[in-house]
Amino acid sequence: YLADGISCKQCGAGQYSTEGVSCVSCAEGHYSDKQGAEAQSACVPCPGNTSTGTATGVATLSGCLPDAGYTGDYNSPEPCLPGTYKEVVGTKACTTCVAGKASAGRAQSSSSGCTSCGSGQYSGSGAPSCTPCPAGSYCPTTEAAPIPCAKGWMSLYNHSDSEFNASSMLACSECPAGSFCPARDAAPQ
Repeated sequence: YLADGISCKQCGAGQYSTEGVSCVSCAEGHYSDKQGAEAQSACVPCPGNTSTGTATGVATLSGCLPDAGYTGDYNSPEPCLPGTYKEVVGTKACTTCVAGKASAGRAQSSSSGCTSCGSGQYSGSGAPSCTPCPAGSYCPTTEAAPIPCAKGWMSLYNHSDSEFNASSMLACSECPAGSFCPARDAAPQ
């Protein structure tokens, strides 16, 4: 209770009294649904993987929102799945990593958790990992899918071999003169 010189008034939920002198808001990451709380201990921490963000004086448990890297609500915050991230506190959905980037970790809280695929690899949007470029194609690092070698050209390399750079169409070579290339990933005949 707070004495205002004439009468006493009760501190509201999300607050507590400091020796009857003033009402103080519960700190970030805490809430209190108790009216008339007389000690800071009335402010309890939000459940795991939730927070109030920068809000103070939160009066209900539902004011505890999923942390960055988590989605859902205060009752059941779920980590963002591999290939996704969430940078803010709140109920917003996780954002997918862009094509050409992947994230194997769960609960990523920043887009920097989505790392670029290496040379000769690709990934679709929201991919948990990068995939080696298949024979018969090349893979610039920003692509969501391999780009086939042009007709009459081929590539027989195992693109998971780090010695080979399959990031440009230089990965493809023209079918030798006098040969027939039945497929972009098959030996000439």
